[in-house]
Amino acid sequence: MLHAIEFVEGQVPNALVTVSGPMTVEGNRAWLAALIGDPRWRPGMKTLVDGTGLVPAEFGGSDVRDVAESTLIEADAWGAGSSAVVVGSPAIYGLLRIWQVATSAMEWRTEIFHSRDEALAWLAEPRPGDADTVS
Repeated sequence: MLHAIEFVEGQVPNALVTVSGPMTVEGNRAWLAALIGDPRWRPGMKTLVDGTGLVPAEFGGSDVRDVAESTLIEADAWGAGSSAVVVGSPAIYGLLRIWQVATSAMEWRTEIFHSRDEALAWLAEPRPGDADTVS
């Protein structure tokens, strides 16, 4: 599983993530850790994740829950921000619905889209706790 992360200052989304290839627990943990471990990361940021190149392969619901467990441990580092994930596969969409349930205890919010434009529009909506929300 490959990933690329780009941070963008002063605009939404704050980070652009591209993930592709066969999904693995290790690959998902790697890109999530790289994102929040980057010195430019701030809790509450908004991210756009392009998952249109992902392939579910042997990745299933129990794998999603395994990744979610390690992410929940880092909930404070994520903050109250959000991710808009763009997918091209119904199978990936279904796996991300499991992710939403598995991470529902976090302040972080993930939404799934089939269109990049819809994802960007959702990210542009201000939410309390987001890094770019003006109080």
